[in-house]
Formats: sequence, C-alpha cells, structure tokens
Amino acid sequence: MAKRRYQAVVIRRRKSDGTVIVQPMARHPTGASADFGDPTEIGQLDFDRRIAEEALDALGKYHKQKFDRALAKRYSDEEYAKFVRGHDSVDVTLYEDNRVVTVVPCFPRAGGAASRKGYTISFGEDEIGEKLPEALRAAFSALEKG
Repeated sequence: MAKRRYQAVVIRRRKSDGTVIVQPMARHPTGASADFGDPTEIGQLDFDRRIAEEALDALGKYHKQKFDRALAKRYSDEEYAKFVRGHDSVDVTLYEDNRVVTVVPCFPRAGGAASRKGYTISFGEDEIGEKLPEALRAAFSALEKG
C-alpha cells in the first residue's frame, strides 16, 4: 500500500498572550515532518481574518522547501522544554488524495505530545476559510481542559 501524500503545518498558541503562530514544516530526512522556515505570528484581533490564508500558505511550502539542518532552529533540551510548556500545539494536515483537512490537538505527554481519540476535526479543503478558525478554537479549548 502506498503512503498517503500530505502537506502539514503546526499552529501554536502562546499561552502568555494568546498569539497564534503558524509554523511551516518540511519533510525531515528521517521521513517525519519537522518545523522548518519562518513562522508567522497572528494576534488575537486578526485571527479570524488571517488564519486560513496563512495556514494555506504554510501548507503550500511543505513540498517546496527542503529541510536543511544548518538552517533549522535548534533548541537545547532546557530551551525546548520551556518552549513546549509555553505553547499549545495543533497539527493541521491536508491529505492530497481526497483534499481533506484534519485539525488535531497535540496533548502534552512525557517526551513530547500525542493526539487523543475523538479530538480530530475533519473537513474539505474548500471549507478551510469557513471551518478552520472554529476548529482551531475547539482544539485549543480541548488542550486547555487537558
């Protein structure tokens, strides 16, 4: 069975002020998706107006940019732990075979984060402008509740 092709972006919310950060990703040499490229920050007042456009832009970069370790942001273990504690993260994936978008909150767990059954929100790519803002709000709300 062939692997499904997809595009991915991580959307983070800074806990201290609610700023949303759209972080483009690229395929890491190990095969996983990894943060890569300059993030875009969106203030709370601009969220509804900008989030779909910024997410689509970041998704479009997934196959266009090549992961380069020399250019990737690096954290010490302590810096990474502090960053993770200070942000909520949501994975947004566009599956290329059926053009379905999934929004998945990443719940913290030892050594990283994981999805939980029942929290994935899915909709068609053509609905992203209408449904992404509310899906992200629901995902961030689920993360707040733990």
